[in-house]
Amino acid sequence: MRRILNGTTVALEALSDFFAKNEKLYGIDKPTIKINNVEVLVNNSFASAFKKGENDLSAEYLCDKGLPYKLDYQYYTLEAPKSENIPITLETKLKSETSKVGETNRMTVTVKNKINGQLPMTTAKIGIPAGLTLQNALLKDLIDKKQISYYEIFDNYLVLYWEHFDANETKTINLDLKVEFAGEYTGKASNVYLYYMPESKSWNEGIKARIEP
Repeated sequence: MRRILNGTTVALEALSDFFAKNEKLYGIDKPTIKINNVEVLVNNSFASAFKKGENDLSAEYLCDKGLPYKLDYQYYTLEAPKSENIPITLETKLKSETSKVGETNRMTVTVKNKINGQLPMTTAKIGIPAGLTLQNALLKDLIDKKQISYYEIFDNYLVLYWEHFDANETKTINLDLKVEFAGEYTGKASNVYLYYMPESKSWNEGIKARIEP
């Protein structure tokens, strides 16, 4: 890892030195980048410039030449997308939206097969609000009791797997979460889908949790 970081640093220093020595060729001007006509400045947050729905992003050089420029950005939304024509539904709910550090708070996950027919392997991604933590021993107990087939944990998601659902079957999973840190949190939006059809998901908005000291 150290060699990779050192190599990256050397490469960046070499590029910087190259462009500094070739200002006549590339110039020194950088483009003006705007989000919905709000100019993006270095090291400044421009999240407030975004709006719901479509956004306009522009990059413009005010001269005929300039340094090559790359802009990377990412975003997330707390509003779950609409779910249509999905044969399976998901509901997530905390027993109490308000809890205290040191307590446990139960999250109930309900997954339902809406059709009168069996469904193949199914996956549910459950957004866990920061400040609440899962208990691995309880998760392993869910497998031992055959309430789930398998589980994974990553990126504040608990991912649950079932090999199949019977016709009109409803599965209810209770998760006792440990209350760790005070604050107000909103988990990522949860979703459920057939394992081999990940493009079609049924969504739930992120769960809110308020934790008192």
